[in-house]
Amino acid sequence: MSIYAKLLEIQKQVKGLSKDKKSHQYDYVTGNKLLSFIKPLMDEQGLILKQEIISIENVRQDYQVWNKYEKIFKPKNEILSKVMMRFTWVDCETGEKDENLF
Repeated sequence: MSIYAKLLEIQKQVKGLSKDKKSHQYDYVTGNKLLSFIKPLMDEQGLILKQEIISIENVRQDYQVWNKYEKIFKPKNEILSKVMMRFTWVDCETGEKDENLF
């Protein structure tokens, strides 16, 4: 069976996961819940998902914000981090791979 057929089999078994966490007015499925459901299916199909950081770029951003109490602009800065990653699905039985950049 091809790597895509195996991924399809996993996809067919995922019917929907209920959201189990709330933060900043958003409900979401935690990584732990997702992995506890998906990992046994991946093991059953002989698939692993390899994650690699390819590069990290940090850019400083300087700007000003209005302070309504002092009625003046105050300097502020932040660091914008850009992370390039590669996710590779690997079929342990055949060695077939599917690489995806993110």
